[in-house]
Amino acid sequence: MSKLVFFGTAAGLAGAWGMTQFTKMWNSRLLRRQYANSLSLPPVPYSDQEWDSTSRIAEAIGSAALGRRLSVEEKKTGAAVVHYGVGSAAGVVYAMLVHRRSVITSLSGAFFGLGLWLIADELLTPSMGLSPKLKYYSLQAQANSLGEHLVYAVTTDFVYRCLSAQ
Repeated sequence: MSKLVFFGTAAGLAGAWGMTQFTKMWNSRLLRRQYANSLSLPPVPYSDQEWDSTSRIAEAIGSAALGRRLSVEEKKTGAAVVHYGVGSAAGVVYAMLVHRRSVITSLSGAFFGLGLWLIADELLTPSMGLSPKLKYYSLQAQANSLGEHLVYAVTTDFVYRCLSAQ
């Protein structure tokens, strides 16, 4: 069981890193025209939906602990901690699901990413007030969010398979 948790955590952290890299690429390639007149791209490497939910969670925890609102830099750091924390926890869930089924297919990760995106980003976070309602996000923003969740889960699946094969 401890190997399962370790492998799932490691795979989930790798997936969260992959998710961030996907959105950095998305922002630099697909949103370049939108930011052509500014000096830099958006300040965080997350989709709009990911930033809204992680920064709100970080703000809630941080302001409760510190008794004040977080600065912009503290919010960025807190959002990263939430992002990687949720990513590692979801990696453990994935490892447990795959371990129970004992069959890992090449599509396991993609289905897991689709489920995460649909349940977490599209249903739970808006209903919990952690992100605005879906109508406030453009189709492009929602596509970015779906893409980063697919990259997260495929990366998580790949790393988990590599680790558990040993």
